[in-house]
Amino acid sequence: MSEESSPDPKKTSNAGLAVVWLIVAFVPSLIALPMAKPMVNGNPPIPLGLLLVMGAGCCFGSAFGILRKVERPEQRIFLAAFLGIGFFVLNVIIVVFIGCSSMLGGLGPT
Repeated sequence: MSEESSPDPKKTSNAGLAVVWLIVAFVPSLIALPMAKPMVNGNPPIPLGLLLVMGAGCCFGSAFGILRKVERPEQRIFLAAFLGIGFFVLNVIIVVFIGCSSMLGGLGPT
């Protein structure tokens, strides 16, 4: 009889969950892009403050989700802060560039 060694569930890497957290990090861009044209016209469907708070929550939440395997809490907080700020800046860059492009008639929502 052969013994099959099953991997320890705590030690296995779940790449699918990391991909889900990356998608969550960019949800604010997916929500803000369709609103780029109405924001230019002066009547945003969602208040800008609410959009910023939701964006920060998604970015920092996904940063903590990606770094959930880091053992030491101080390292996790430090790295998640930098990763969350990076996600937030990327979301802002995506929305600004695609929003400006849609104003000029390029790509983006019409």
